[in-house]
Amino acid sequence: GILSTGRDGEPFDAFTGASKPRIYASQGIHFATTEQSLTVCEAQIESCEGLDYTTSMGKVIIARVAKPGAIEVAGPVSVDQCLDVIKRLREKYKVDTILIDGSINRMAITTSRLKAGVILATGAALGDMEYVIRQTQLKVTMMQTRCVNAKIKELLTENAGKGSALLIDRNLSVTTLPASLLHNVKDIAKAIADNAKYLYTDGAVSDLLIEHLLEKGKSLEIIVEDASKIYVTEQEYKKWMSCGGHLTVKNKVNLLAVTCNPYNPTGQGFEPKRFLKTMRSRLNVPVYDVMMN
Repeated sequence: GILSTGRDGEPFDAFTGASKPRIYASQGIHFATTEQSLTVCEAQIESCEGLDYTTSMGKVIIARVAKPGAIEVAGPVSVDQCLDVIKRLREKYKVDTILIDGSINRMAITTSRLKAGVILATGAALGDMEYVIRQTQLKVTMMQTRCVNAKIKELLTENAGKGSALLIDRNLSVTTLPASLLHNVKDIAKAIADNAKYLYTDGAVSDLLIEHLLEKGKSLEIIVEDASKIYVTEQEYKKWMSCGGHLTVKNKVNLLAVTCNPYNPTGQGFEPKRFLKTMRSRLNVPVYDVMMN
């Protein structure tokens, strides 16, 4: 089965006008698309069911390829909708392997809630080679963030639903922070007692939170649900770690590999072999150029 959090398989990018690779699907493949995208599929399609949510391109539809050809996939747009489509594909249509095509900077789709293997795509469109590699290294580091220890994870599970932010002190006492604090990171930093050792939030960790914690001299361990909740720049991450802070996750994301694309549709690209070799030397996960491998 195939679905996308954006739009894929169209001949030209809707924003840049650049040509894009088509998606050719064989007979029997199920995929999620929209009413608008369904009309431009070149494969012969059977519409299986319309779903209750709508995108800017119309209602989301689960379809099946009756005769092979090019298809266009689009939607669903949220993690909850993705989970719903996956459940339907598996239970109703008996699909065992499902590919989810993410979209640019949409890290939310890497959530551990999907219980999926993740392949991170990067490439020359981001900038010069050193910048691309450093940004990819940062993403890989975030996605490989270690799990919080078992005792603290157990405490978080026991206190699930009690609040969006929890403090755990050195005696393992749990304090719920008021929900109102989550809208003001300055207040979160002020509310943290000196004996606090862990801060859990079910929201995202940003540079702003790190900055305010450092200003208050709070170098505790921040815990988030998974790596999809980490939005920290390289500079702030290094600053936080060097000041004795820690960052852990409740649930790990399963990063399988990285793909690197040396082609830049709007400018100078990279020499493919050099880019692949350099990327492999700087990352601790398998790296592939899908056109070379």
